[in-house]
Amino acid sequence: MNNAIVYDIEDLRCRLDSYLDGLSQLRHSEKYRELLGEAFSFKVTAWEQSIRRQKDMPFTIVVCGEFKRGKSSFINSLLGEDVVTTDVTTETITLNKISYGPHSNALVLEKGKRMLLTDEQLRREHLEEILEKADGNFYELELKRPIEFLKKVTIVDTPGLSDSLQDFSPMVIESLMQADAVIYIFSAIYPLSYREQVFLKNSVIPQKHTDLLLVANYVDMLRNDAELERMYKEIQSRIHSLMPGEDAYMISALDERCRQIGTPRPNEKTQGKLEANFAALRDDIVNLVDTKCDMVLPDRMERMIQGMQADLQSYLDGIARSLDTSEDALKEEQKKSDVATTEMLVQQTQAIENIKTAIQNMKAETETWLKQVILKMRKEIADFSSFDIRDVRKYYPIYCIDTLQDALSRCFDYHTDVLYDMLDEISGKLTKNMPSDINNLGMKASFRFVLNNKTWTKGDNVALALNFVSLNNPILDLVAKGVAGGMRDKEMSSNTQEVYQDIRNQYDKLEKSLPAVITNIYSHLEKQLSVLLQAYYSEKAADLKNQMEQMRLIVHRSTEEKNQIRQAVKSVRSILEEMA
Repeated sequence: MNNAIVYDIEDLRCRLDSYLDGLSQLRHSEKYRELLGEAFSFKVTAWEQSIRRQKDMPFTIVVCGEFKRGKSSFINSLLGEDVVTTDVTTETITLNKISYGPHSNALVLEKGKRMLLTDEQLRREHLEEILEKADGNFYELELKRPIEFLKKVTIVDTPGLSDSLQDFSPMVIESLMQADAVIYIFSAIYPLSYREQVFLKNSVIPQKHTDLLLVANYVDMLRNDAELERMYKEIQSRIHSLMPGEDAYMISALDERCRQIGTPRPNEKTQGKLEANFAALRDDIVNLVDTKCDMVLPDRMERMIQGMQADLQSYLDGIARSLDTSEDALKEEQKKSDVATTEMLVQQTQAIENIKTAIQNMKAETETWLKQVILKMRKEIADFSSFDIRDVRKYYPIYCIDTLQDALSRCFDYHTDVLYDMLDEISGKLTKNMPSDINNLGMKASFRFVLNNKTWTKGDNVALALNFVSLNNPILDLVAKGVAGGMRDKEMSSNTQEVYQDIRNQYDKLEKSLPAVITNIYSHLEKQLSVLLQAYYSEKAADLKNQMEQMRLIVHRSTEEKNQIRQAVKSVRSILEEMA
């Protein structure tokens, strides 16, 4: 019988408007605001406005993921048109909302204003300047396109979650609350890091009425179908440990867009598989939209009303407890609050000390590991006898810098995973609020390699000659696969032994520089986590103080006023329960 039930959407909208009007009357009533407090009125206002805004929106798909996972490229491939700018920097990127309509671009500003932009102004060199002049007083880019698929769907392209210069997490979290479906993009080369899993667990999975599609991008970087299949099994293993029953789509947004516009595909060996995979993903998205269109309003409203109810009921519970507290009991509650505040300070001190101790151990561990890497590379120099010394002179400095950088990044990633676990044991709120630039600290090392009076740094790295891939040497194979940057190609005259001795001398200097490089990165990590913990415990103490202040104000009210507050709480609860 449940399967035979359908919803009258217009009736739902009318009922919803009626409930929201009831809440609106309460928050506009000076009497209720005085009885329940301004903080409660602000909460009701925010929820009411958000629900009214969402109830008339079309099916909304939110595309999210960490920075540089190809979200914008994926959207362009899905729509078959270069709608979203893909080359903006971390400083300037913002939320893009794409919907159906005549071709237009607008930057949504404060107070209902919009700045109309041309397609040319969406290009990086122009958009950066425009957003800089807007000085942060904008909300999103609103893009409209006459694309058939958008008649049923609005797509939200969110900022990356690990931008080094700005934390966009609150903006993304708010978007997820409004999503009817979420497409989470991650890299098939470095799939589902611990940070990505934390985000999925804390922010996406709890949206139980929101469909989730997990998409592994950059699959064109895998060499062949066999390697693609192996990586798929590895990714599935990670997904099932977090979300049993979920599946991943293995795609390449680049391959699909190249196919659409008729340019050379990035990987001939896998292009057939990639084309089929993207087609399957597109079909599933279209079917999902068609299937759920009629259920958008009830699903979305249930999701939002549950969130509102949990938020407001918690506040009302605090008021109700205060109403039943006597003058004598208030003194006892104050004593308990003072004890709890003192305990929080002790917990804060201990938590920060534990983090500092852990990071000091991690720093020593990283130094030991990197010295082992350097020792291994020293020994491998002997294996270079079969290579042209000119190639060694040209490419070895870059290999060395890149290998050490990669090794440090892996150590740092491993340690940040451990720290996430430590913070999660204290509170899931801490892992949600981790500073976003922590994710990039491991890439900020400053190694230098000087060979024949030429200095090489990470900034000199560039994609190397393809012939190195065929050398079948794991050292140089790493170079060919993983290096990016520019090379200064100049003939250097020196005999073989001098070059090798020069390399050995550089290793001595690199080893001596390790402690300073590692200390710089881990000290920054320690400082940021200490600030995070201080803010967390300070907020807890402030909440406790505010609760006591609210309780004190209510306890000292007259009996008549308390009865009025009880009636106000009862009225609000009645509306919330009826809405739910």
